[in-house]
Amino acid sequence: MALKYSVRFVLMQTRIKNKPTSLRCFVRFNNCRSPFTTDVKVEPRYFNVKKQQADVTARFDGSKINERLSQIEAFIKSRFDTMVDYPDPVRFSEICKQYTKSGEIFIPDETKRDIPKTLIAYIEHLASESRSGARKIAKGPRKGQKYKPDTIKPYDSTVYVLKQFAKHERTEDYPFKLVDSDFYKRFSAYFYDVLGHSVGYFSTMIKVIKLAMNESGADKLHNYQGHNSREFIKPGYEADTVSLDLDQLKRLQNHIFETDQKEYENARDLFLVGCWTGLRFEDFNSIRKQDIQDDFIRVRTDKTEARVSIPYHPMLRKVFLKYDGGPPPSMHINDLNAQIKVACRLAGLKQPYTIRRNKKGVDTLETHPLYKLISTHTARRSFASNMFRLGIPSLLIMAITGHKTEKSFLKYIRVGEEEKSRMMAERWKEIKWE
Repeated sequence: MALKYSVRFVLMQTRIKNKPTSLRCFVRFNNCRSPFTTDVKVEPRYFNVKKQQADVTARFDGSKINERLSQIEAFIKSRFDTMVDYPDPVRFSEICKQYTKSGEIFIPDETKRDIPKTLIAYIEHLASESRSGARKIAKGPRKGQKYKPDTIKPYDSTVYVLKQFAKHERTEDYPFKLVDSDFYKRFSAYFYDVLGHSVGYFSTMIKVIKLAMNESGADKLHNYQGHNSREFIKPGYEADTVSLDLDQLKRLQNHIFETDQKEYENARDLFLVGCWTGLRFEDFNSIRKQDIQDDFIRVRTDKTEARVSIPYHPMLRKVFLKYDGGPPPSMHINDLNAQIKVACRLAGLKQPYTIRRNKKGVDTLETHPLYKLISTHTARRSFASNMFRLGIPSLLIMAITGHKTEKSFLKYIRVGEEEKSRMMAERWKEIKWE
């Protein structure tokens, strides 16, 4: 089967319309991307972003530019036509970059690639080895298997931010011996004060840096322990998110959309699949009709590859009846995240909701209409919270959500002490004590 990929050319600046500007090419495949700067320049006013072509008019003849872009696309196609598996994105960028410079196909010599001895280069090495399968999962139920793209994404994000930081400090990379508490302080100040990112994102960066330092140490590249100092902390932080209670879910499910709002109806129905199964987006978005057997939905989850069996909820049956007994059409996660907000607004879920957000490392309280805070993950959290409030034992819910400990599950659903006491009082009322 042919490998799927896409090619898009992007101007490196659009503010000055009459300035000859380089075109950067983004090749996307398998949840990855290989960017490289082409040898093509064009004034932004003469480049049609939608058509991905330069104008060919009496005023401007962009035919040669278009011919060169076609050559680059043809080269990329020729490479994918010869592949049996997706390439490493960093190395594919190198191949394309070399082609635009010399017009010749360049294949990096794998046998001569030494293990990098600096932080950023080593994280790139980890990402490359993980994608190729040379580096495999060392423990757990998926021991010995390849890493999934979602696991590797944080490596790419960390490399991107670290390169920004290195440029800010006018350096190329960081020797392992310099990754210490002083590095941590400078990096955190830059991350929060200059980039303005959140503590949750910072925690991801530090997790990857610590992983790189530990694995490079295991590779006998160094014996430095600066990343293990008490000051080199991976912050513990979980951002506030929302869940919908049963009344809100019923209101959403019973809402009747106008004839010109069918796209929002499909988004609503697919979102409800997550609300009544507790599955992650990638799992509820891929349920098949044949997965429904004997009043249960049986699937293998994408993240853990565990088999789960979920009771076929009566409210979910109503949704599936609209689609000949099967699930609603699947959607791209970005489309669902955008359209479910509109669907919830049309259904009247507009009440103000205050959440805690972290900006530049500082917590702030923000109030928004409820529908603006709803996303695909709201479905899974709503399922877990509602089942818990109904008195279903945590261990039974955890068998579906995949939480390993009750502590992590209770933290996930954010049930407060007051609500726990209320639930206990309600259970007491159901018991005949005398």
